[in-house]
Amino acid sequence: MKRKILPTQVIRFFVQLFSLLFFPMSFAILLSQIKSLYLAIIGKETFNWNSNFILLIVTVIVTIFFGRFFCGWICAFGTITEWTNLLFRKLFKIKFEMPRKVDKALKGLKYIVLIYLIVFIWTFGDKQLVDPWDAFDNLVSLNFNISLYLANFVFLLLILFFSPFVLKPYCRYFCPLGAVFNKDSARSLHLL
Repeated sequence: MKRKILPTQVIRFFVQLFSLLFFPMSFAILLSQIKSLYLAIIGKETFNWNSNFILLIVTVIVTIFFGRFFCGWICAFGTITEWTNLLFRKLFKIKFEMPRKVDKALKGLKYIVLIYLIVFIWTFGDKQLVDPWDAFDNLVSLNFNISLYLANFVFLLLILFFSPFVLKPYCRYFCPLGAVFNKDSARSLHLL
C-alpha cells in the first residue's frame, strides 16, 4: 500500500530545500546569538542587538508553539542527514533501528556537548571542540583545505556515514541546539 504524501510534507520539503540553498549557516547564526546572549549575561561582552538576534527570538517563539520547527524544517545539517537517510532507505531498502536503550543513552550526549560548549568553550575560551558544523561551514564557504579542519571533517564524514542507518544522528546525539530546543528542556524550564 502506497503512503499518501501530505501537503505539509510537500511544503516542508520546499522549505528545507530553500533553507539549504539560501540559509545553510542558520544553525551557526542561532548558536552564535545564544553565545552572545550568554556572554552578555555573565558580563564577558556587551550584547549587540541585530537582525540575527531577531532570528533567534522568532525561532524560540516558533519552537514554543510548534516544537522543534527549526530543527525539522530550517536546519541545513538536519536536512542533509535526513535526506541521506531517506535516500538510502528508498534505494537500498535499509531497515535499521537503533536499540531503544542505546538510543536513549546516546540522546543524553547532546546535553553534555551543550554543557561543555557553554562552560569550557564560551566561558573559559577553550577551543578544543570537534564539530562537524565547522567542516560544513568551511565546505559551504568553498574552503577545501581540509588539513585545516581535519578532525571536524572526519566527524562530518562519520555523521554522514551513519546517516543512512540512523535518522539525523548528529541532531539526535550531538547537537547543542537540539538540546536547547528539545521539548524536555522546555518542560524543565516550566518547572523552574
